[in-house]
Amino acid sequence: QMAAKFILEDAGRWSDSLSSGPPQHLAPAVRLRGYGTWMPLRGLGTNGFEEDRLLDAASRYIKAGGRLLDTGLLYGNHRDIASAVARSGLPRESLFLSSKIPPGRMGFNEAQEAIEQMLVELDTEYLDLVLIHWPAMFNDDPPPACAR
Repeated sequence: QMAAKFILEDAGRWSDSLSSGPPQHLAPAVRLRGYGTWMPLRGLGTNGFEEDRLLDAASRYIKAGGRLLDTGLLYGNHRDIASAVARSGLPRESLFLSSKIPPGRMGFNEAQEAIEQMLVELDTEYLDLVLIHWPAMFNDDPPPACAR
């Protein structure tokens, strides 16, 4: 309920493009240095949401004025998010999409492949933010090259 309250307060404050600069009444956001993009400080985390449940939640969130959608490859819901974004009718640049690289894919080549998979599944040409999901390994495999 608290998240919904903040999102509703923010509704209508976003410009058509998060890269065009802060409008006069911008909802809470930070500017990412070197990129000129504004990142909303409030977003919808989508872990545990899939299919109709995700489509409904993301569609309501976007309709209420929310603009940051956070996901990860481990969630298995990128295609559902792509559907919600398409249904919104908003231009891609008005949304902020964040996804995460899973722990087992943190090497250079593995991360590159993971990001390419994200782009395909999210049906977008770019992501606004890519994060390392968490720096951990779950098995006895040697760490990726970047961790050696």
